Amino acid sequence: GLESLHSRASRLNAYWVYTGETDRVGEDVQRYRDATAEGIREVARQVLVPEHLTLWVVPEGEGTGDDEHFDWPADTPVVAHAGYGVPLAAVEGAGAETGTEAVTVAETETEAVTEPVNPRDTRPDPPPTRPSDPPAPEQFPLSHGLTVWHLPREPVPAIQAVLYVPGGSSTDPEGLHGLASLTADLLDEGAGGRSAGELAEAVDDLGSELDTWAVREAMGVSCWTLSRNAEQSLSLMADVVAHPKLGPKDLERVRGLTLGYLAQRAHEPNAVATVAAWRTFFGDGHPYAAPTTGYVQSVESIRRKHVRKTYAAAFHPGRARLVVVGDTAGLDLPALLESTFGGWKTRDRGAKE
Repeated sequence: GLESLHSRASRLNAYWVYTGETDRVGEDVQRYRDATAEGIREVARQVLVPEHLTLWVVPEGEGTGDDEHFDWPADTPVVAHAGYGVPLAAVEGAGAETGTEAVTVAETETEAVTEPVNPRDTRPDPPPTRPSDPPAPEQFPLSHGLTVWHLPREPVPAIQAVLYVPGGSSTDPEGLHGLASLTADLLDEGAGGRSAGELAEAVDDLGSELDTWAVREAMGVSCWTLSRNAEQSLSLMADVVAHPKLGPKDLERVRGLTLGYLAQRAHEPNAVATVAAWRTFFGDGHPYAAPTTGYVQSVESIRRKHVRKTYAAAFHPGRARLVVVGDTAGLDLPALLESTFGGWKTRDRGAKE
């Protein structure tokens, strides 16, 4: 969570707002390190009880749910903090735990509240500008033709690897819109001799993340992992790229999920407007006119032979680029990638007819 500048700024701001200090991240990290299974069970025994839930059912037409318009019962417990009254579930001792004064709605309605001055209203002076000099990636090929782009980055002991192949939904044949997206979704539904469940469990056991995706101009596989687990995680990623199962049962299951999403999309005004806008702007027959996920009729028309043909045409080393960013200081990256991705052949057995 601290790897990007945006998340760092957001975390610093949140600590400052809620605690008055910006450097509480170390204390929070220590809480997780000190946590024990028995401690978690004890908290669950104390908190997960019916008495800690207060539920109001508001009849239709008698309130909007907005705090400013809903007439809370007079004995509703609230926490008054910095001049604001916030309804709180009836948890005994809540005021003492938060260091604030617990009062009721009836009491707050009779008191004049003066809002405090927010120090964030005063904007600091801008820092001096500095020239930007982004590093150029190191490039090297693997023995079978896969090109690697490598950008070292050391703030966090983790790496992100993303493999791109050109293609994507813009290459979907007429009447088979959604083919690239469905093919990408199937890549991690079993690979390298593992079932979909076994593959997901192996990724989770490493604390890693593995995703497959398709956009208009490309398909790909991405992997995030701690640097110490790079070899095992990249090996799983290589299996997804080079040895996907693409099984018939997995196809039908993923197809069903896709059709469920498409049915839901038809009831979302923003999604419908987006589909209509692209089709209207580019016109029927244009590669960008159809949505990436296709239509109900086109997804129903996709067969396994279409998926395998799309995979075989797109996924081979000579067409792909592998981008690796992160803390690779303790890794012999070329040797590691050669050992994990080196067995990727042009037309893998998983893509044959």
